[in-house]
Amino acid sequence: MSANPHRPPVIGIDDPPAELLTLLLEALAQRQLRCGVIQYTGADYDPDIPGKDSYELRKAGVERLLLAAEQKSALIHEHPDDPPGLARCLALLDLESLDLVLVTDPPPDWLPAHCRIRAYSHGVTGAPRCLAYLADRTLDAPVPVLSPDDPGRLAAFLHDTVINPVAGDDSP
Repeated sequence: MSANPHRPPVIGIDDPPAELLTLLLEALAQRQLRCGVIQYTGADYDPDIPGKDSYELRKAGVERLLLAAEQKSALIHEHPDDPPGLARCLALLDLESLDLVLVTDPPPDWLPAHCRIRAYSHGVTGAPRCLAYLADRTLDAPVPVLSPDDPGRLAAFLHDTVINPVAGDDSP
């Protein structure tokens, strides 16, 4: 086993519109990139429907439930008294098989600012350096400003800046 196990880049995206995220993932797949997504949700949510076997098993006390079918699997991990951190979430993914992990709406302490693509909002001043901004207008910013309407450009930016940077480039 290698002393440096494969760890794909982990990039946070603040408040990505669902359509942008879907189109971005399609554009990255067209570039032959294998992506994982950690979709962070701050509120308690329940992906199961009452009456389904999986719901009943979880409510009966199972801590981990793996739903496996011919073409997909889903892991539900109960942790009501111990919210997950980034390290625990990454441990649940098969990082060896991924080229990039995107985290939607990561908590502030999950990723450093330079590993985040921030959604521009009016009034953002003096924000810590980020990897890029998503904005539908031109900004005077020290980092790239990418349109949320151009997922192909965002995919190219991630590929060229994060996954396959030019030699000598000191980008994250």
